[in-house]
Amino acid sequence: MSNNRLRCSFFLFIACVLTASIRASALPAACGKEDVQFSVKTKKAVPEPLTADQKVATVVFIEDVGGEVSPAPTIRFGADGAWVGATRGKSYFVYSVIPGKHSLCGSRQGGARADRDNVAVAPLTAEAGKVYFFSFKITRIQVGDAELAGGGGLPGNPGNANLNVRERDGLDTVSFTPLPEDQAREQVKRLPMSFSSVK
Repeated sequence: MSNNRLRCSFFLFIACVLTASIRASALPAACGKEDVQFSVKTKKAVPEPLTADQKVATVVFIEDVGGEVSPAPTIRFGADGAWVGATRGKSYFVYSVIPGKHSLCGSRQGGARADRDNVAVAPLTAEAGKVYFFSFKITRIQVGDAELAGGGGLPGNPGNANLNVRERDGLDTVSFTPLPEDQAREQVKRLPMSFSSVK
């Protein structure tokens, strides 16, 4: 094989590897573009009933945290391929959708790559005049001593040398689930409201 053919084969191989890597890290279709970032402020909301306009449905996104996750993470929420807002720490925000089928998305903004890759999606069939509550929960799981090394490269192994120090201390899992209305309304009463704007 000539040097030119060898070079072409090598570059083709590299291009395939890079393309596969980009595809593997791409966000689901329900989310927005990776480069969109939010600034978020929270404040205690004035208690008022969460109701929907009779022409639209209301979606309440609630951020929940379990375990020692510090500092308070910022979570971006998307609907049908666009980011619609964000929360920071245990808080919530409200968004309106038209009746019909929707795909919702939740993803941590910033942090380690492993954190940003924890993306969750949820379907919604919305009816006008109804309120829907979704919880995006991050749970930090302690996986072992940060001083350990080795471990055979298994994900989640406390001695995984491929993880940075923070990741060896703990790994995050996420869940994105609808909540029963009565439970969610009680939870929202105790939480501040997040207000977000695109940076």
